[in-house]
Amino acid sequence: MRNRILDNEHLQPRRELNVFDAVCIIVGIIIGAGIFKTTPFIASMSNNWMWLIGGWCVGGFIAICGALCYAELATAYPREGGDYVYLKEGFGLPFATMFAWLLFWIIRPAATGPMALLFGDYMHSVYPLAENVQLSTTLYATLAIVAITVINIAGLQAGKWTQNILSTIKVLALLTIVGIAFLGPQEAMPFETTARLEDPFGAFLVALVLIMFTYGGWSDLSFISSEIKNPNQNILRSLMIGVGAVIGIYLLINFAFLQVLGHEGLANSSIPASMIVEKQAGANMAKVVSLLISLSALGAIHGMIFTGSRVAYAVGKHTQGFHWLNSWNTKLNVPVRAVLAQSFPILMLVGCFGMMKADGGSGPVDGFTLLALFSSPFFLTFSLSVAVVFFVLRERDKETARPYRTPGYPIVPGIFLVAMAFMLYRSITYFVGEVQSKDLMSSSYFVAVLGYTAVMIICGLIIALQREKSPMSADEVPGE
Repeated sequence: MRNRILDNEHLQPRRELNVFDAVCIIVGIIIGAGIFKTTPFIASMSNNWMWLIGGWCVGGFIAICGALCYAELATAYPREGGDYVYLKEGFGLPFATMFAWLLFWIIRPAATGPMALLFGDYMHSVYPLAENVQLSTTLYATLAIVAITVINIAGLQAGKWTQNILSTIKVLALLTIVGIAFLGPQEAMPFETTARLEDPFGAFLVALVLIMFTYGGWSDLSFISSEIKNPNQNILRSLMIGVGAVIGIYLLINFAFLQVLGHEGLANSSIPASMIVEKQAGANMAKVVSLLISLSALGAIHGMIFTGSRVAYAVGKHTQGFHWLNSWNTKLNVPVRAVLAQSFPILMLVGCFGMMKADGGSGPVDGFTLLALFSSPFFLTFSLSVAVVFFVLRERDKETARPYRTPGYPIVPGIFLVAMAFMLYRSITYFVGEVQSKDLMSSSYFVAVLGYTAVMIICGLIIALQREKSPMSADEVPGE
């Protein structure tokens, strides 16, 4: 029997996610494999362990400030779409549509794609699918995206339990690495480094950009606020527990790295987690660590696909030409069309980047680094926009009930706003510096990414300026 698909005027998504489910989504998205890739670079940008740990503490504080702001927005406007809803309420439909378009074609694929390729990298070390490393990596990444898409269209229960299991395994795996570091054979390692940076504070600010990148993902809970039980209480609880848990885990992991490798050893390591286990438990554990990190990356991929589809669904309600995304399968309780639609740009980027590397055209930087650098300014532009719209809605939309109000107003949201503005500035200057220092414009790989982005921005501007879609009657709602 064909399930009835209803629009915003009729049936909303059912609220089936509890606090544990929401916390698993937050932890699953934030803690991918980025902590293992960014920490050595961050260590190289600090003179001693205090700068390193201090950076993670500052980043965690900013994340808490942002989470408190999002808790107010999500409880005041508990509808699917998160940032899209807030930007639409504050700045209008065109601006919100532009955000959703770039999220769909650039921001979310550029976040999910690299994580999928990283999953493929580690799985290749466990069991290669092909002799060519890049081909094997791309195959694994593609299989991961397809498998997770299938799981998500199988129903909300399948999606949430998959996320819960992956997040639980991820946390246990990270705590296992910490335990191996502190309970294994101990050798005194210096927390200081022999190198000295000429501008330690300037280097710290650069490191903070990557730290915030590694903390990214907690705001995704707002995308599914319409599916959380008792949102007035549980959204705040989920954000605080989830972000707090991530901060604690990140600090433990950094202390574990320092305990076994020392500051200088960490700064010079490309695979700190594997080095810890190999040094403390032997080389035979290397594949186990690779498998655990793969699962960590897989959990992040699943969380981003799970939450991102809700934005595409929300866009279908308000943007002419995209009403076909405004469909919710009432039996499975998922936006099937939105889940399928968002898999296309992710698979496209994974296939393009992976196969270009397999053909020997990788250019001066790898796909993971390029996509991370390139997507950050887009993501941070809209994060800053949400920080601004927080103040706009607080002052202009005073009649809307706010079950939760951010404490310390306007200082706490002000900290979040200033931090996002600084992160945006540093991400742009850092990216421009990388383009110049590595002569990226000479790479056809990089130029192709620029061309793709330019086309998407132009198309987004055209679509964003369309008039708001007129409400559909029950008879016009598509079936599935």
